[in-house]
Amino acid sequence: MALQIKNGSDLKVTTQLVVDELKRFFDAGTAVPLNFDHLSDSVFIKNVDRIITFSNRAFRDNFSSGKSTIGMRSDAFLQESIEAVSEKTDDLVLSGVDKLEFEHIGFCHDRRKYLFRTYKQSLIENHHEPFAILGIARPIQELRGEDDEEYRDVFQLFKIYSGLPDQDKTICLNLAVGKTPSETAEIMGMTTRAIEMRRKKILHRMGFSRPVEIVIAMTRFGERKLVNNLTMS
Repeated sequence: MALQIKNGSDLKVTTQLVVDELKRFFDAGTAVPLNFDHLSDSVFIKNVDRIITFSNRAFRDNFSSGKSTIGMRSDAFLQESIEAVSEKTDDLVLSGVDKLEFEHIGFCHDRRKYLFRTYKQSLIENHHEPFAILGIARPIQELRGEDDEEYRDVFQLFKIYSGLPDQDKTICLNLAVGKTPSETAEIMGMTTRAIEMRRKKILHRMGFSRPVEIVIAMTRFGERKLVNNLTMS
């Protein structure tokens, strides 16, 4: 059976509910049990070693065929494309990023491919060793045919963009918000010619021929929350 598809725009409703319940959990000295089995969104918690220490029924049903994942690292049961994103975003949270919301693609237990929207938040400040990373995941679209190819193209481009030096990413972001090379040069403390030369290299790396293609790519990244408001998450 296919996963339940829901609108991604109201994921914040579930997120707030879970965060509020976790606050009560920590305020009570972790003495009250946590239970999110009534939620259709997948809820999971990991420790600093990326070991699952809590999950709800939806998470187990969607990602491990209903089996318990407590005490397991996610790479032991997640599909490869989801695990790659999971590891990267876990590392961001563990390195000090407080909150993340992003979209990604992958297969689930039903062997179908979905677009997911996922929220992650650090729980480290609560000083409860088993709880370091909160995650909430929701399938928002089943990908088929042309949809699959479109998202594959976007994520391939984003992979190239992610590998650019920080200066080149900044140039892309400035282009996306309408800054000219001279304005970007002033912001970055570089010469206009230096900006133009780096832009030329960016075009080559990303397989583009015109600067407007960088703007289009950044817009597509923003639509999928790979970049947040045209700044890196």
